[in-house]
Amino acid sequence: MSVGEGSYQDLVLVRDVEARFALRGKRLRCSVLAPVGTWLGRGALRVLRVQVVEVGDAEAVELVLGYESYLPMRTSRDAQGKREAFTASNGR
Repeated sequence: MSVGEGSYQDLVLVRDVEARFALRGKRLRCSVLAPVGTWLGRGALRVLRVQVVEVGDAEAVELVLGYESYLPMRTSRDAQGKREAFTASNGR
């Protein structure tokens, strides 16, 4: 897969590995968009947004990536808070 200057939007929803391969030789900036809280990304990492940005005196292609889905990840702090709430509601 090769990408011309005007067709960066063709990369939206493409897997990140394929997008980075298509953009080889170009300066890249990548970030991962994630929900607030403690979540575990699931599935493929895909391109959500593409835009050309100025980095100093050069241009770079900025990719915003996200997983196909997210699962809430319970932490020990979450479990402890639920135990305390359960105890308080039972009058103990």
